[in-house]
Amino acid sequence: MGRPCDAHHPVLVGPAVRLQPSPQNFAISLLGVMDAQINDDKLEFKGGVELVLSDQTLNFLAMMKGDWRNPLGTKGLVMSNVAMQMGASFTTAPVLLPNVALTGELKIGSFKGAAALAFDTRNPAKSMIAASFNKIELDDLFKIVVDKKTQQKIPKGIQEALAKVFFQDIELQVVPQAIQVVDVIYDPGFRAAGKVSILGVSGEGRVEIDYTNGILLQGAVDPIDIGPFKLSGAG
Repeated sequence: MGRPCDAHHPVLVGPAVRLQPSPQNFAISLLGVMDAQINDDKLEFKGGVELVLSDQTLNFLAMMKGDWRNPLGTKGLVMSNVAMQMGASFTTAPVLLPNVALTGELKIGSFKGAAALAFDTRNPAKSMIAASFNKIELDDLFKIVVDKKTQQKIPKGIQEALAKVFFQDIELQVVPQAIQVVDVIYDPGFRAAGKVSILGVSGEGRVEIDYTNGILLQGAVDPIDIGPFKLSGAG
């Protein structure tokens, strides 16, 4: 059995070796369960390292099942199903320049979301991000990130206005090129969509930029009636 350790010295428990003797694609892998301790949190990851000699690459993948509550002391935050993958090529020797990707689910209060991030150290312009969440209420977010003493100094009118601003069903993707992060394939393009309500006025929109097929813009807003000013219709 391995012993818990700090994040800088994780321990691989019960490792198994896998050999792929194909002359065209020779690879050797080390698989197992990795125990790690980050501050007071004991975490368990499953994964391994693969060395592919034919294309001179080193690949790492680890997944954490279950929940990580209050990570790094962030009260109320829950991270679930966190996964990390990393790939490096020996063709960039003597300096290894890895590609790193992270994915996972987040929950804090009524907010639930998921995110994936891939960073290409050799060409940062090829890095990608994808995120989605059910809703964000500015009032809830304000109460989470601002301490109570500061909250008491904010005028009541501003606090009431914050309670009337929220976003729902938000999606965002910025993907320069097709990429697979863990078990999900992302197509190239820019996509943003969601619903918003500000002081009782609601709307929704979608923007998609396909690098091959062009741009799609869609949007709609509830009728606005403020005294002599009226606006209705959809765009």
